[in-house]
Amino acid sequence: MFPKTIPILLIKAIVEAAESSVISAKTEETKRSLLSDMNHAELHHYEPCDPCTLNYNATKAVMDGIGYTDYSSKYECNWEGVTCDRSGSTIGISVWYRGFQSGTIATEIGFLTSMVDISLFGNELVGTLPSELGLLSNMRSFFLNDNKISGTIPSELGLLSNMRSFYLVYNKISGTIPSELGLLSNMRDFSLGDNKISGTIPSELGLLSNLEYIDFAKNKLTGTVPSELGLCEELYFLDLRNNDLTGTFPSSFCSLDYIWVTLHHDLDSSLIDTLTCPRLIVLKPLLIVSGLLSFVA
Repeated sequence: MFPKTIPILLIKAIVEAAESSVISAKTEETKRSLLSDMNHAELHHYEPCDPCTLNYNATKAVMDGIGYTDYSSKYECNWEGVTCDRSGSTIGISVWYRGFQSGTIATEIGFLTSMVDISLFGNELVGTLPSELGLLSNMRSFFLNDNKISGTIPSELGLLSNMRSFYLVYNKISGTIPSELGLLSNMRDFSLGDNKISGTIPSELGLLSNLEYIDFAKNKLTGTVPSELGLCEELYFLDLRNNDLTGTFPSSFCSLDYIWVTLHHDLDSSLIDTLTCPRLIVLKPLLIVSGLLSFVA
């Protein structure tokens, strides 16, 4: 059995654990909005139980959801793909390419608050991303690539301030990229390629000073490339191929030491050759020149 509700104090603790040195008042307002949304979320109701039983039941609900069936051990920490810490709390679930059919991510995952890593790529999972993922404040890596997950990216994921790697490539995600993801100050790898994501690239992503890798290729993104992305000092790879972007490629990227960029397939290569950015190295073999984008000095 599970607790009847997720305690409000737990939700508040997640927000307080978010990066304290947020750049602007706007981001603080965003956090308060996310907290309000989580407070009013309609969560499943369960009867009270002790923590050990809660961890077992929540872990089993998640494993049941993805299609796992081998429960030969009565201890969840002995199940294939499940990692626990010394206290017996589940901190990782890693099940790769098991060929599960029509599995889903159970909302009960929100009770596994010690979770650090979720790696479920290549399992043909369907359904949507539950907003309860926003309760996993210790989460560092999130690998759900190569599945069939649909729906939108929950804005509550902006609460995961410890997130470093976020991979949703090769799914059926639609909607827009939430601006709240600009709160993920520790993010390094951000991959949303090969989905159905529309709208613009949020300028708030320029707040991610540790960001190194962006893959937004093969979506339906529109608008311009925000100049704020050039503020990501660690950024070395940017893939924007096969979108509907317009305008010019921002000169703010000239301040980066090194960046590997892929764009549309017919960008005038002469515009690349004449770009004067002494600190920027454009790797032409992988720069697929094209479309409506062009470099400006």
